[in-house]
Amino acid sequence: GYDVGRDADVDGNRLRGMGEIESGGTAVATGGYSIGAVTLSANVTHLFNGSEGTRAELGASVPMPLGPRAALTFYVGTRWADANYAQAYFGVTPQQSAASGFAAYEAGSGFVAWGGMVNGFYALTPKWSAFGRVGAGRLMGDAKDSPTTARSTQVSGLAGFAYAF
Repeated sequence: GYDVGRDADVDGNRLRGMGEIESGGTAVATGGYSIGAVTLSANVTHLFNGSEGTRAELGASVPMPLGPRAALTFYVGTRWADANYAQAYFGVTPQQSAASGFAAYEAGSGFVAWGGMVNGFYALTPKWSAFGRVGAGRLMGDAKDSPTTARSTQVSGLAGFAYAF
C-alpha cells in the first residue's frame, strides 16, 4: 500500500513548524472471521516512511439486507498505534515546539481512535449500482490529548455509482 504522510502546509498552515511526515510504502496484513452474520476484521499496517510506525485496526460489521437490490452494512472499530506512529502524527519534539509554538508532547503507543460507519448499496440495474457511506470517528488517548489536535471528532460521507463489467 501507500501512506500519504503529512504535508508541512496542511490544515491552513496550522501545523507550520511541525515539518512533513514523508510519504511512502506500507506492508499490510489483514484477515477476517465470520460468526453468523457478524464479521470480525483485523489489519496491521507497517509504514515505510517518516514514521516507520505500525498501526492496527480491529472491527466488526453486520450486514442488513433490505430486499433483493439493497443492503446496509454497519461497522464499528478501533485503531491502535505503536510509539513511532503516535509520536510522528501526534507528538511534538522540542525542535518542533520551538518552530511551531506547540508545547512539547510525547505520544506513546496505545489506542488512538474509535468509530463507526454505515455503508449502503442499491442495485439500480444488473450493471449499475449506487452506494454511500456515512461515518464518525473520535480520537482517544494520547492522540486526543495532543496539542496538535484541533478536533477530536470527525464526520465523513461518500456517495457514488459503480458499473460492473
